[in-house]
Amino acid sequence: MGKRFVIICSAYAVSAAYAAFTSITREEAEIGRDVCVTGVVTCVAHWQSGSCIIAACDDPDGNAIYIAGEHPDGRALSLQSGSLAVGDIVVVEGTTTPMFFAPGISAHGIRRIGKMKLPPAPVRSIADCSQGRLDNRRIRIGGVIRGLREVATNHVECVLATREGNIVVRGMVPSNAPDLASLVDAEVELSGVALSRYNHRSEYLGAMLELSGDDAVKIVKAAPSDPFAACPAQLNATLSWSPDGQDGHRRRVKGTVTLSRPDGRFYLQSGEAALCVWTDVPPPAGLAVEVSGFPEMIDGTGQLVDAVWRESGETPETFEPLEVKSISRLYFHDDVTFIDYDCRMISLTGRMEHIENKTIILTKNSKTVRVEMDGAIPSRIEKELELHPLLKVTGIARVDTSAREAFGRRPEIGSLTLVAAGPDAIEIVGGAAWLRRKAERNLRRIVTVLALSPILFIIAGVAIWRKNAASRRKEALLTAERKRMADDLHDTIEQHLAGARILLATAGQSLGQTETPATVALKMAEDVLGNAKREIREVIMNLRQEELMNKSLRELLVSLAKELDRTGTIRVRYNLAALAQEQTKKESAASNVDILAIVRQAVTNAVVHGGAKTAILVADTKPSFSIRILNDGAVFDTTKAPGPDMGHFGLSNMRERAKRSGFAISWHPEGKWMCVELAR
Repeated sequence: MGKRFVIICSAYAVSAAYAAFTSITREEAEIGRDVCVTGVVTCVAHWQSGSCIIAACDDPDGNAIYIAGEHPDGRALSLQSGSLAVGDIVVVEGTTTPMFFAPGISAHGIRRIGKMKLPPAPVRSIADCSQGRLDNRRIRIGGVIRGLREVATNHVECVLATREGNIVVRGMVPSNAPDLASLVDAEVELSGVALSRYNHRSEYLGAMLELSGDDAVKIVKAAPSDPFAACPAQLNATLSWSPDGQDGHRRRVKGTVTLSRPDGRFYLQSGEAALCVWTDVPPPAGLAVEVSGFPEMIDGTGQLVDAVWRESGETPETFEPLEVKSISRLYFHDDVTFIDYDCRMISLTGRMEHIENKTIILTKNSKTVRVEMDGAIPSRIEKELELHPLLKVTGIARVDTSAREAFGRRPEIGSLTLVAAGPDAIEIVGGAAWLRRKAERNLRRIVTVLALSPILFIIAGVAIWRKNAASRRKEALLTAERKRMADDLHDTIEQHLAGARILLATAGQSLGQTETPATVALKMAEDVLGNAKREIREVIMNLRQEELMNKSLRELLVSLAKELDRTGTIRVRYNLAALAQEQTKKESAASNVDILAIVRQAVTNAVVHGGAKTAILVADTKPSFSIRILNDGAVFDTTKAPGPDMGHFGLSNMRERAKRSGFAISWHPEGKWMCVELAR
C-alpha cells in the first residue's frame, strides 16, 4: 500500500489544506499512491462515463486533476447519485495513475457532498496554455469561430481564431447555445478547461479547449448574416502582414477557377495572383466565382478553408501558363517583391526519373518535382519510363518554402509539386539522349521480329495443318496430333533452344564482362531465343477447333471420355449429370478448349506417371462449379515433378490454362483415388 494522504474541504468551511492541492506529475503517478481528494468539478468528460476534472474549492482556477471514472476497456465506475455536473463538490477515492494522456487519479469511488457556483474563468491567451502550463485548468478565451461541426450528438468541434493563433475547441453544446450555424464567423468568448493534445508517447503537441457548463459560449459580436459581406482581399494577400494582426474573420476574394480536385480543393487566379481554396463541393474549372473563407497558413502559404462560393457574374479570364525555367530559388520583380507562381498555372520541363503510384517524379536544376494526377498516368508516359525522357507538364504549382525563411535574403524552394491539369497536360519532349535510347530499343525489337519470323511462319503453317486435319479426322486424329506436337516441343524444339542458349551463355562468359559489339550481339541472340521459346508455347496453347464452337461442355467431355476409353490403355467412366445444358453453354469456346486440354493431360499423366487403369470424370455445380478427374494410379506429388527448366511443360500448361479460364487447379488424394480438381 502506497503512502496515503487526505485533502478535505466542504461547501461551507475552507481549510488551509487547500494549498496542498497540486497537479500530479508523471513520476508521482507511476508510484501508484492510494489517495482521497476533495474538490469541485470544473468539467465533466463526455468521452468517458463518470470522469471529470476537479480543482480545489477555494481556488477553482488553480491546479486541477483529471479523474478517470472509466477504463478504456469499458470498466466504468458506478455513480450512486446520478451524473456529475459542473459545480459539484465531490470526494474521490482512487489511485494515482500516469494514464496515456495526462497523469491523474483512477477513481474507485466518487461521492457528492455539496454544490457551489463557480466564478467566471480567468481570461487567458494561447501563449499562456503553451507546453501544458494550464493543463486541466479553467480558462476564458476570445476569438472568432470557424469550421464548426457536430461530431456526435450534442457534441461539437470547431477552430477558434485568435490574434495569437488558432486553437481547437470541442465539447458538449450548452443548453442555452444558439443555432450552431449562426456561430460561424461570430466573435465569441468561450469558457472551459485547457487540455493538451498529445501523441502515443504522451508527448505534448499543443493546447485545446474543452467547453464547460451552460455559460461556456458568450457571443460578443454576431456573425454577418451574409458570408459574402466579408472584408475583400487580394488572392495573394489573405494573410499579409498587418500591424494590427489578423482578426480571424472571413475574407472575400474573386477570380477564375483554373483547376478543381476531388478532395474539395480548387485554385483561383486573377492576373498574376493565385490562391488555393478548400470547400465541400468545388466549382468547375473555367468559372468566374466569388469566394468567402477563413485564411489559414498551410504548407507555408495562406489558403482559404471552410469556404463558400458563388458565381460572380464576371467574364472568366484566360491564362497562358507561365513557363518556369529554373526552380532553384525565387526571383524578384523591380519593386523587390518575389515573382510568385504558387497556385498559378505554369509549365515546366524536367527529366522523368520514376513513378510512385499516381505521381511522376521529375528532376530539374538538381531538384525534385512531384507531378500529381487525379486519374491514372497515361500509358504513353509509363511505357517511356525506362528511357527517362524530358516531360513538359502544365498544371498548378504548389511551392513550399515553409522551411526556408528569407531573413533579407532570397529564399530557396524547399519542394515543388505540380498538379497536372489532365492527361493531355503532359507532353514528351524527349531530348537527344532519349532519341538515341529509343532508336536502340526499336532496333532490338526489329531484330527480334526478324529472328522470330521464320518460326512464326512455321507455327502458322502447323496451325493451319492442324485445323484441316481436325476437320478431316475429327476428334480421333486431334488427340494424336496434339500428342505429337507436345512431344516435339518437349523433346526437340525445347532441347534445341535450351542448348543454344547454354552455348551462347558460355560464349558470353569467355568474352568477359566488357561490353563490346560481340557481347551485345550474344546477349541479344540469347534474348531472341528465350522469346522464341515463349512464342512457340503461346501459339500451340491457343490453337482452336471449330467443333468446339458448336458443342456444350457436357457433350465435349462425354466425347473425350469415350475417345480415351476406346484407346484401351485406361478405362474411363464419367458422371456429368450435374452439367445441365444451360450451365455448360455459358462456357466460352476458349474455356472449353482449356478444360478439355487439362482433362486430357490429367488422364495422360495418370497413365504415364501413375500407372492408372481407371479414370472417372465427375462434375458438380453446387455449391460451386467444379470438375474432378479421379484415377487409381500412384500418388502424384506436383512439387517433385519435373518442370519447364527440365523441358516438361505439362503441369505448367495445366496451371496456365486453369488461370486463364478462371479456375483454381489442385492435386490431392481423395480416398483411394488421386484427384485433379478444377474449381471456380
